[in-house]
Amino acid sequence: MRVFKPQEAQPAPEETMGVAAWIRANLFSNVPNSIATIVILGLLASVLPGLIDWLFIQANWSGNTQADCTNDNGACWVFVSAWMQQFLYGSYPIEELWRVNTGLVALILVIAAPYALPKHLRNTVGVPLFLAYPFICAALLDGRLFGLEFVSTDYWGGFSLNIFLAAASIIIAFPLSFLWALGRRSDMPFIRSVCVVLIEFFRGVPVLALFFMGSVMLPLFFPEGTNVDKLLRVWIVLILFMS
Repeated sequence: MRVFKPQEAQPAPEETMGVAAWIRANLFSNVPNSIATIVILGLLASVLPGLIDWLFIQANWSGNTQADCTNDNGACWVFVSAWMQQFLYGSYPIEELWRVNTGLVALILVIAAPYALPKHLRNTVGVPLFLAYPFICAALLDGRLFGLEFVSTDYWGGFSLNIFLAAASIIIAFPLSFLWALGRRSDMPFIRSVCVVLIEFFRGVPVLALFFMGSVMLPLFFPEGTNVDKLLRVWIVLILFMS
């Protein structure tokens, strides 16, 4: 009678592990791959040194105007520092920039809250704050709800607005996506059909087309005199697309 005796697990062969093994398996696995790898490495070796020298080493970094870019052999990065505020905040009033900074800090705190709070407070404190963040932040930037100076959405912009829109859209789309998923599995044909059509529509249509529809075509269906804020329309499109 044969008795099965299991053997101890053996480590993987050394020739299949490590950086050298990955390079050999992915970059030099056969002759065409080896030739392509060598050609690409040669192109990078010929282009990268000059590109790095132009972008960083010979670049112009200090100054406020284009006239300060005195070295023609390097990139002119002066405009970045001169327009940094415009890049980050758009046309938001300078004296009210603390609101934008407060919103960014609040976003970091909301993300870190589930990791910092005790387990018994995560659902009762962390989740409500997480879901309420988009509306509190929008009210803070607007100002009227908190008795601050009103700032129209026409002045909101810059990289900070991209962060706010992305975070707020994801936060609101997260619970909405659960509703769509449950509706898709519903036993009611009408609800299931509506959810399937909406899911496949927003999944299949390019987001740029959705932005165009929300910004240009959607107002055509509103009654005369009805004006929905452009930023709100973009926000709604992002929420529906991400959900």
